[in-house]
Amino acid sequence: MSTQALHPTPRWQAVAREQFRAAGVAVRPEATLLSMLIAGLSILALVAIFRARQNPTHSASLDLQPEMLIPAIFLGFLVPLSIWKSEEPSRRSYLWSMPVDRGVHTLTKSTSGWVWFMIAMLVFLLWGLLMALITGGDLGLERGQPIPAWRWVHPFVAATVGYLLASAIVLSSDHPWRWFAGIVLGFVLLNGILQAAQLHELAAAVRSVWEGNLGLEVALTGSTEVPTEVSRRDGTTIIRHIDRPDYHAWIRAALLWLGIGTAGVIAAAYRHQER
Repeated sequence: MSTQALHPTPRWQAVAREQFRAAGVAVRPEATLLSMLIAGLSILALVAIFRARQNPTHSASLDLQPEMLIPAIFLGFLVPLSIWKSEEPSRRSYLWSMPVDRGVHTLTKSTSGWVWFMIAMLVFLLWGLLMALITGGDLGLERGQPIPAWRWVHPFVAATVGYLLASAIVLSSDHPWRWFAGIVLGFVLLNGILQAAQLHELAAAVRSVWEGNLGLEVALTGSTEVPTEVSRRDGTTIIRHIDRPDYHAWIRAALLWLGIGTAGVIAAAYRHQER
């Protein structure tokens, strides 16, 4: 009887369940620490709000707003580091002993980490709902009007963009922090050099990667800069660029960067087939 018959390849569902469990175990220490931090800040916030209410002229509350999820978006760049800690590409030779294709194994674990991340963001949103109910804040209203549905979806999509981009780097390098720092510093230095050399068009092209109509900033924030007249105290008006939510610009940028991130993760996962 062949070895394959004695040890049949496990079904994908079984692999997915195991990787979902493994990803949960990997992020447990960081998730526990973050939960304790949020719990402590919640207690401090509630104490401050109820103390402020002792003054009849003050009214304090926490509103349920999509913006409360913005800090969680940037965790997307850090979660892959937690999921793959101590499993740099040079340490993943154990994948050769697995009865599952290496690329499939890597993609399954990355997807499992993303699912855990989305669950955490949903729990954080429910925490915001609970805080708003306790403090008597507005529930999904902005200037008395319901907040559009896309703005509630935006934080989850933006967090996914960050997760995919960071995962592509983490899966490809033994030193992802060097890449993170190098990309940021390289972007800033290149823009500065081009500006100093008065190559403004090239500098604008470089900046467009971040702040252009299809830039990463739009995908992450869901906003674009809109020229707006602002009145000054002396009666004059000036033009300022103010960030405004923009669904059409956001969906275009988000789709582009989701595609880039997904392609990067798939390429990084199957790159290890050759090792």
